[in-house]
Amino acid sequence: MNWRRDKAIWYNPFEYLAGYKALLIGLGLMVLASLAGTLTQIWFPGALDLKVAYEGSYGVHLVTSVLSWLIVVAVLYPLARGLSSSKIRLVDMAGTLALARAPQLVAGLSGIGGLSSKAVNNWLYHITEELQGAIPMDLPGRLSPVEMQGWEWFLAINLLGLQLLTIVWMTALMYHAYRVSANLKGTRAGVSFVVGMLIAEALSVFAILRLIVPLLQAGS
Repeated sequence: MNWRRDKAIWYNPFEYLAGYKALLIGLGLMVLASLAGTLTQIWFPGALDLKVAYEGSYGVHLVTSVLSWLIVVAVLYPLARGLSSSKIRLVDMAGTLALARAPQLVAGLSGIGGLSSKAVNNWLYHITEELQGAIPMDLPGRLSPVEMQGWEWFLAINLLGLQLLTIVWMTALMYHAYRVSANLKGTRAGVSFVVGMLIAEALSVFAILRLIVPLLQAGS
């Protein structure tokens, strides 16, 4: 295999990398992505979520990232077992799905300089200010307008676009991780993945936003 010329490595490296090696690399990248996200205010509070301008501790970032991955594994693994006639190893499913979250590191690093967070805070400030005219409400103290030059807006919008693309990239990686680990093809692979991810997304968002984050914040 030629690692530089084979374009499939960017969206389906799981034909060559799985099991414990993929698991260790994936967990290591999750640790780094959580650190980058803490420093740049990029948060991943769900199976397929990305939130900009979130001021949370490293513990919140790491726990929610690992929990999101575990929930995806907990949903897709039994689904694959029920649909596939092949012998499926849990370590392969867990390892490839961990590695599939690698684009989160790119998203976290894209927040360096804080431009995307500044842009989002500016938008939220002006939206809230407009709503105040129609609905009486208190403006959150952390929302305040930040002066940005034209080139900063241009760069911020492009960075936000890049962050959105990392979610698309991660979704493609997760699909191939599931497909390869479960040895499924065609409609069965696609439909079961979509159904599984919708369930995992709902469970992860509920668990993180309603249970884990309030618990971690109460203990800090």
